[in-house]
Order: sequence, then C-alpha cells, then structure tokens
Amino acid sequence: MSEPSPTQDAFQAVYDAPDDDAPRAALAEALRAAGDPRGDFIALSLEPSLDKAGDKEKRRLLKAHGAEWLEPLRHVVVQKSVKWARGFPVAAELAMRPPAERDASIGVPALATLRALHLGKRELGFDGAWLQRFLLGSPLRNLRVLTGVWRDLLPALAASDPPWKLERLHCLYWGGRPGKGEVKDAKRAFEAQIGLPALRDLTLTYVASGNGPSLYPWLATTAFGKGLRSLTMDCEWSDIPAWHAQLVAWGDAVSLERVTFGHEDQDGRFRHDWLSLVRTERGFTKITGVVGHMPAGPPGRLRNEIRKDELARLDDILATLPDLDERAIERR
Repeated sequence: MSEPSPTQDAFQAVYDAPDDDAPRAALAEALRAAGDPRGDFIALSLEPSLDKAGDKEKRRLLKAHGAEWLEPLRHVVVQKSVKWARGFPVAAELAMRPPAERDASIGVPALATLRALHLGKRELGFDGAWLQRFLLGSPLRNLRVLTGVWRDLLPALAASDPPWKLERLHCLYWGGRPGKGEVKDAKRAFEAQIGLPALRDLTLTYVASGNGPSLYPWLATTAFGKGLRSLTMDCEWSDIPAWHAQLVAWGDAVSLERVTFGHEDQDGRFRHDWLSLVRTERGFTKITGVVGHMPAGPPGRLRNEIRKDELARLDDILATLPDLDERAIERR
C-alpha cells in the first residue's frame, strides 16, 4: 500500500479543521508547488477581497476545473447545486442514487467542508434508516443549515453525540398528526439537548390539520425548545388562535421571537409565509407578515381560487386576535 502524498495529507488537514483557514492556505501552497491550478483558486478564494481581475480569474478557474475538483463528491451531491467558498464546496443538495449504491455516499471525507445541505427528495425520505446512517456516519458536523430532514430523524439528531453545529434545521414532511409515542420520544430527546445546542431556527413543514400547540409541549419544557428563537410551520387557519393563546400563556417560558405559519412544497424550494406572530413587550400580541404569492401558471390560477377562500377565512380568524394592526398584514 502506497504512502499518502503530501497533498493528500494537506486535504485531510482541511477536512479535519474545516473552519480554519490555515490548513487551506497550506494546501494552496502545496498545490501551487505541484503545478496544480487549484492552488491558485484556493488562494484567491481565501483573499478577504479581490479586484476585478482577481475575481475574474477565480471564476475562470472554477469554470474550467470545477467538475474535476468536485470529483470526490460527484456521486454524493447534485453538481449543479454546489456553492463554493474558501476554495471548497460549502452548500449542496444530496444526490438521488439507486438504493444499491447509496451506501457509497456515507463517510466521504470531502463532505466535511459543507455548511449547508439539502436532503429534500421524497424517495430519500422513504428510506429514513439510510438517511440516519448517512447523517450520523458522515463528516457533516460542520453543517450550520440542514434542510429536507424527515421528522423521524429529528430526535436522532437531537440525541446525537458529539453534537452538531446546526443553527437552522428544516424538517420536511413533518407528516400527519404525531402520535403520543412520537411526542414522548421527541420530548425525551429534546430534554437531553445533546446534539443540537446551537439550533435557533426550526421549520416543520407539510403538517396535517390539527397541528395545534398541544403537540409541542417541549417548546416550553425542554432546553432544546427554550433555545429556539424562530419556529416556522404549516398549520390550518383554525389552529392559529390556539397557537396565539398558548404563546401568550407560555410567556417567558419560551425564547421564541417569531412564530411563522407558512408553506413549502415537497422539496422545500417554493415558499410563502401566511403570517407571523412576533414577540412584543406584552408577549405574542402583534401579527406581522405577508400572504404569499402563487405561481402564474395554470396550477397557480387554480390555487389562487383556493387562496381567495383561505384569505376570507384568514380575515375572520385575524379578527378574533387582540391588538391586531391591520396595516401590518401585507397582501401581494
């Protein structure tokens, strides 16, 4: 078995300390010495600012060699989704691979530089056991944003050790009304708050009707819930008054500054916010936000007809809430 090359060691040093620029600078020098153009690309990417010529050269290098540099992740992420920063991929969408080939994506060292990852493929969600193996078995602890996570993975993430650095987590297809067992499992995991100490922004989408605050006691009773500053979720219009009343009752027991009721499609891309409950000096007594814009195509026209009825019901619900400033509701 051959010894690792100096550049292989230098790449691994970057993966071992993805927040540190020093290993990247050392790698850039090693690559330059070997005549590898990626050394110039990394060096340019580490500059705090570039003039027009430097920025043009960096873009030229990425266009000419980006596919080659992405080779370690070629079968792991969707190539067109990749964003680069500091010389390495920093954001991407997980690729959809045949079930027999998925395990090859687990544990790829180059995943360590990612700070944002989107998992929002329905087919992947149907294989929750594999997704859990992928997330917990890959060098992804540098992630700050993780989107498209199925709801049954949330307790596993919250209970994982060593902890994640995640600041924003988007749970896709939260699904139907969680059963009592699921609520208890979530509460136990959130009470421990081992795996997600930095989480501040949680999104739960594609929930069913009856998604009232009684399903979320952990918001006020666990360290995990008390650490959140922003919560976004789907819910029925009829659940909004109950949410408003519960947030006021919880008072300082929760640290939430904003609760937004919105909607995202099945891959987490199209989004519109219905409205937000925002903390004021008196609690969650003021509503701000926007009512979303629907697409212009034929499906959008059909949805707009549905939206007219929803807006009428929304006006009725808003009228039941105290301290409402109508000017804060913008329709577009």
